[in-house]
Amino acid sequence: MFLSTLRPRAYGLGAALLCLSAPIPAAHAEGAPAPSSTASADKAAAKKSAAKKASARDKPAAEKAPAPGKAAADKASPSANSAAATPSSDSADEEDADHGAKSTATEPDAESSPPPLEAEVELSAADKPPRPNLPEPEDVTGNSLWQNRIELGAEVLYAARPLFHERAPNAMSYDPGVGFGIHLRWEVLHFLRFHPYYYNVEHPIRLPRGSLSTASPDTISRSADLPASSVATFAFGARLEPTLWLNDRTRLWLAAGAGWGRVHLPAMTVDDPVHGEFTVDQRGFVFVEFPLSIGVGVEIIKNWLALEYEVTGCPVVSESGRALESVQAVDASGKPLDVGPLESLDATFTHTLGLSLIL
Repeated sequence: MFLSTLRPRAYGLGAALLCLSAPIPAAHAEGAPAPSSTASADKAAAKKSAAKKASARDKPAAEKAPAPGKAAADKASPSANSAAATPSSDSADEEDADHGAKSTATEPDAESSPPPLEAEVELSAADKPPRPNLPEPEDVTGNSLWQNRIELGAEVLYAARPLFHERAPNAMSYDPGVGFGIHLRWEVLHFLRFHPYYYNVEHPIRLPRGSLSTASPDTISRSADLPASSVATFAFGARLEPTLWLNDRTRLWLAAGAGWGRVHLPAMTVDDPVHGEFTVDQRGFVFVEFPLSIGVGVEIIKNWLALEYEVTGCPVVSESGRALESVQAVDASGKPLDVGPLESLDATFTHTLGLSLIL
């Protein structure tokens, strides 16, 4: 029995000594890869081991469990169990081959392995062209056809009302005056604006002696002193303004429109050496004007505040009212006297300087 136990161990030891005494090829000693035949043998051994494991898994559980009689026999003969548990030299060689195949299969090939993922990402990012910059938002101020832009402003104006019609040498006249105005400009189109306006100007008037006398015998004497006075005028209307933009801040325009106005002469006290002192009631007249203008505007604060200058000429027509007719006044003795009319207007010329708030 003792000899039967030592025999298998002696065979295993002899096989190990033979493996150690065998010469190592130069290629394996220098770390070079094994020949192709060795690799094929390793692959075949790996496939064989995998097939054995698969067949072992497929066996039913009943076959793996030991029979009751076999378990008793194992307990009765421990020497037989130890002999069976000792592997033979052939099984040891197969296990060494399986282990070598597994190690060969699990070790990656340095030549065929792909580069790391980080290197791929860095390379692809470096090869990509730079991303173009996003386009800046387009400035559409003043470029679109339809506009909702509104300008509300006020101005100071200088107005003159010269008289071109034929009149008497001592006839009355209107002196230039200074006034104010307000306006609204709505940019309906980029090149067209709608311009409602209002202005108020007070004109001093010159009344030489005899300027309010008539051909009637019952009238103010030509030697009567007429007081210095002034007439208040106002007008409102609307214009259309074709506009030319020189740049995003400066524009020129022409304008044409129509308006309605009124001239008011307050009551005056006349000192007549013939008829004494008496009062002439207030009176006035209305007119229609057709303004024609040219102007320029500059936005001193872009899209907020604009400075504007405009020159306007207005032909005046359709004048009517009591101030253009002879009226009666009562002198100190109660006698009615004729008072002559004012001169009608021919035209109005204005210079306007204003500020507009851009809404």
